[in-house]
Amino acid sequence: MLKRSIQYILITFVLLLPIVIFGQELENPLGGNHEFRDPRKIIGMAISGAMSILGSLALAMFVYGGFVWMLSRGNPEKVKKGTDILIWAFIGLIIIFSSYAIVSFVMGNNFLSPFLLI
Repeated sequence: MLKRSIQYILITFVLLLPIVIFGQELENPLGGNHEFRDPRKIIGMAISGAMSILGSLALAMFVYGGFVWMLSRGNPEKVKKGTDILIWAFIGLIIIFSSYAIVSFVMGNNFLSPFLLI
């Protein structure tokens, strides 16, 4: 295990050595646009992307819970399972919205607003 860790460190060192020696500047992978060089904007993009994914997962859970509930055929256990899925998906959606509101309040409105699609 220690041998493999040392190998990884050496490989990383050898790959990064020319950058350090020649003083080359790494290019921005997001392009030359100056608005993407601000770390706050990059973090805002990451948070917006995460919120989008979480919102999609909440929608998927609503659909899944609805299918379980509708296809239960009167079985009380499956009806309870479907309603529990719907309730927990709703609670998750409330947590997602409140976390977005807290981040927006703490960081300011301009932190996330340029990257929202709404």
